[in-house]
Amino acid sequence: DYIDLTEPLGEAGGMLMVHAEDSTIIDRMALDKQARGETRAIDHAQCRPGAAEASAVRRIVGVARETRCPVYVVHLSSIPGLAEVTAAREEGLPVWAETCQHFLIFTEELLKREDGYKWLGSPPIRDEAAQEALWEGLADGRISVMATDDCAFSLESKLAGAENFDFCPEGMPGIEPRLTIMYSEGVAKGRISLPQLVELTATAPARLFGFAPQKGSLTPGSDADIVLFDPKVEWTMSQETLHMASDYTSYEGVEVTGKVAKVFSRGELIVDGEEFLAEPGRGRFVACRLG
Repeated sequence: DYIDLTEPLGEAGGMLMVHAEDSTIIDRMALDKQARGETRAIDHAQCRPGAAEASAVRRIVGVARETRCPVYVVHLSSIPGLAEVTAAREEGLPVWAETCQHFLIFTEELLKREDGYKWLGSPPIRDEAAQEALWEGLADGRISVMATDDCAFSLESKLAGAENFDFCPEGMPGIEPRLTIMYSEGVAKGRISLPQLVELTATAPARLFGFAPQKGSLTPGSDADIVLFDPKVEWTMSQETLHMASDYTSYEGVEVTGKVAKVFSRGELIVDGEEFLAEPGRGRFVACRLG
């Protein structure tokens, strides 16, 4: 069935984006958990092992092998999943993967807290070994993009699943922290270089999704989308210091180094320190073309 869908997509110049988790594995484990009354955030994570991610990646890699349709694995989270992506790329298949900053700084220990629902998502945050493997994948190019998988649910909606993960919307707000986390935990700690940060957050996404060179570069004719970043500012992320519209943050108390000072969009200053200057309606549709 996947091949039937993927062949015309590839022929049309498209790329298949895949949430890679094997529902057969997950559903069986989740039913067992629910039957035993094990329904907290940590139980949700335990229903979604790295093996479930690896199984799904392996299956979609097989489709890419048969059809040559490009495949993009979203929010890669585990050592087994990364191993499958690595093998596909070594084979020369058109397979790419992204990861997200919450996999790089949070561990499953947070899911054991009474408010663990704030970090509940799919795939789940995992252990420190997975974190280090993902950082290594970013550094050596096996993971191509650093994304957010942003899900800005309200605290009220997350609280609906505080006692039972079946009722908890999955994900957390994360757009604003991304660049600072990547600098503070990546560049400042020597895990990745500054050019790699630019590649992972701007250049590679624009190239893979067909927006280059209009986006993702500072070349003549590009859109002059520029971020001025102060690498020396030390501050603490919180609901008060962040600007996202959600009414809670999963990054409460996270101490970081580096902060956005100014943002230019198409050459226009739209963020100046703590002040947002853009007018509603200034956004433009940008057509993409793969390959």
